[in-house]
Amino acid sequence: MKSKTMVGLMIAVMVAVVLNSGCIMDPPPNEFKALYYELLSQMTEFENSLPTPTNENHDPVFAAELLTANSHRCKDLLAPNVIIGVNYELDRLEELGVEGVVIAVNFPLFYPPFHENSSEQEAYLDFYKEVAESVDSRGMKLIIENNFIFTQEGIATLNLTDFYNGLSLAEYLSGRLQTVITIADELRPDYLSIVIEPDTEEAQTGKPVNDVTIQTEYVNDVLTELENNNITDVKIGAGVGTWHPKYKEFTTSFANTDVDYIDTHVYPINRDFFERVLTIADIAQSNGKSITMSETWLYKTAETELGSVTETDLFARDVYSFWEPLDQKFLEVITKLAYAKEFEFISPFWTKYFFAYLDYDEVSGKSSEELIALSSAEAGKNIVAGKFTSTGLKYKELINEFSNNSPVKSIELFIEEGGNVDWHHKSNKIAFGKLGDDGYFDVWLMNSDRSNIECITCDHKDLPNKHIGNAAWYPSGEYLVIQVEKSIVPEQFDNKATPGAGMLNDLYIITKDGKRVWEIHRVNETISDDSPG
Repeated sequence: MKSKTMVGLMIAVMVAVVLNSGCIMDPPPNEFKALYYELLSQMTEFENSLPTPTNENHDPVFAAELLTANSHRCKDLLAPNVIIGVNYELDRLEELGVEGVVIAVNFPLFYPPFHENSSEQEAYLDFYKEVAESVDSRGMKLIIENNFIFTQEGIATLNLTDFYNGLSLAEYLSGRLQTVITIADELRPDYLSIVIEPDTEEAQTGKPVNDVTIQTEYVNDVLTELENNNITDVKIGAGVGTWHPKYKEFTTSFANTDVDYIDTHVYPINRDFFERVLTIADIAQSNGKSITMSETWLYKTAETELGSVTETDLFARDVYSFWEPLDQKFLEVITKLAYAKEFEFISPFWTKYFFAYLDYDEVSGKSSEELIALSSAEAGKNIVAGKFTSTGLKYKELINEFSNNSPVKSIELFIEEGGNVDWHHKSNKIAFGKLGDDGYFDVWLMNSDRSNIECITCDHKDLPNKHIGNAAWYPSGEYLVIQVEKSIVPEQFDNKATPGAGMLNDLYIITKDGKRVWEIHRVNETISDDSPG
């Protein structure tokens, strides 16, 4: 047994580690003091065991859960103002530098037999299409998890127990497969995880799916159906939570399919659960698969409590502000892990704590349900107001610190006499302006590898064919907004009608193939010698 002096010294060192993270720590209350330092010790030990990164050029996608669009909200998603909240949250995450979002789009929202009429299913699909477009317009990666809506009370707004009980295993798996195809075809995410927590799935749905063979067959069936539907531009992943006793078996079996990546969820860090992440990464990469982490957060549980505290009570612990230094430390350790083991993306789950915590002394007597509701409401207010916690700002700091640590190796001329560039990340098309032999600028397109260079405005039958430029992509990648010089411009102003100055330029929309154009704004044609350029 360690002496009291040694224990006191260890705690002092741990406190110093947390304080050095840049956050002023509220001391944990006596109720959670032992747990606080147990978790801190486990994180520090794991951090010290991480291998040194070997790939200087590796840069994971720093993602975050988009909680406002989580499908466990069920019919609440169809309320008129929900998309406004989604866009507020996206704006705040973008301000933090987040590069992608994870959205749970779960079975059976897109499964026709679940709905009383087809219009309800279409409403869900339309909602997620709008969310996908909002994500795309910000240049973020769209990462979708397709799991299952929970039956556990307090998580989903609908109880699907009777619905699941009415399905055979074959019907259930077939319905999930149909949902995956709909998501891949209609939403076109960058990443789509199709299996991730088989033990939780069995517990919530009552189906015997916590089985390596059943889940691997399901993965192969999905991959075959995607191929049959010619859907090849969506990366597909499958995985397991680090707490699963058969994590090696599931990971190895999935890694031997044609999935693109092995996904994992990291929550409890007790026992050897944290270290298992390294093993999962090794199995994935030894089989030529990428490794990802679509969900993670610091689970506020002691090793002796595992399995004896309900998830609702555990989630309610997260709300207190005294955890903030530990949450920041956890994000730092996860980031270091992502570089050490070359994760393709990582995504913290409880992103509402990027915006709000609650004071323990003010709310500690309330029920778990009340605490969760209060913290969500407070986070919602701060999202609208643009306020961040130190945890949110810590994630921003980590993104900036680690994403920008590779110096520029070289600069090369991409194309001569080009400028006013706009890149559409999904189509990988670059729009640019170029001065022609006729003395006027036009809009050109090319692939990012400089192939398929074409002018989409040269000698256009529906345009004045003077200066045309400053092209900007519409989020879908199907259209561009362009500046078009009027057909008649006084000679003394001609040099001010170039795309860089834009005098006497109207706005048009043009299709990416250049075949159709529409004028959308016409400037005043009245101009004098003293008009500003």
